[in-house]
Amino acid sequence: MRTVEDRLLDRIEAVETQNLAARQRRELGWSGSERIDPLAIQSVQELWTVRGRSAVRVYFPKGDTLRVRPGHTTLEGLGLVVRINELIRRKALFGDGHARFVVAKEIGHATLRHPDMKAALFEKHRKRVIAGSDEARRTLISAACSMEFHASVFAAKLLIGQNGDPNACPEDLSIRCGIDAFSAQVFFSEVPAKLTDRPVRSG
Repeated sequence: MRTVEDRLLDRIEAVETQNLAARQRRELGWSGSERIDPLAIQSVQELWTVRGRSAVRVYFPKGDTLRVRPGHTTLEGLGLVVRINELIRRKALFGDGHARFVVAKEIGHATLRHPDMKAALFEKHRKRVIAGSDEARRTLISAACSMEFHASVFAAKLLIGQNGDPNACPEDLSIRCGIDAFSAQVFFSEVPAKLTDRPVRSG
């Protein structure tokens, strides 16, 4: 479980995460689009990331290959591999807002190089985890929660782009940008109020 300090740090760093999502929009040639198609990532062979450009492969496995979560991004060799459940791909293809958000989150995990971070963290604490250290487990869980948080902030900004009008509401954005209302709330509830001129709602 994250501490209060973790949450405050997350809110501060969310500004930078949004900036990175805006840059990824530009890098992918999506900056001028009001409503993007995140599935276009499947035709990309090289992706800009916080550690430079990287080879990327996108797969859509069928069935219950991805049993724990609908998407999963890993570092394999020198490249990033993004796997998204085929059912999610089909739903996103037909405009399902939640499915589109899932795809955008995996683009966020890849851009922010979360697979690298997870591997480094696990290696650092591997012996302590094997030894059954509760503190090591809490550290890894806290880090994983933080990565999920930032991937969500990234996804919201990637899909919303410049449509984050402070006078808009999550419901308006969900229709305009093809995102479910719950995910659109991330844009307003999980970033500092100065980005939107609205009070930060507690989550």
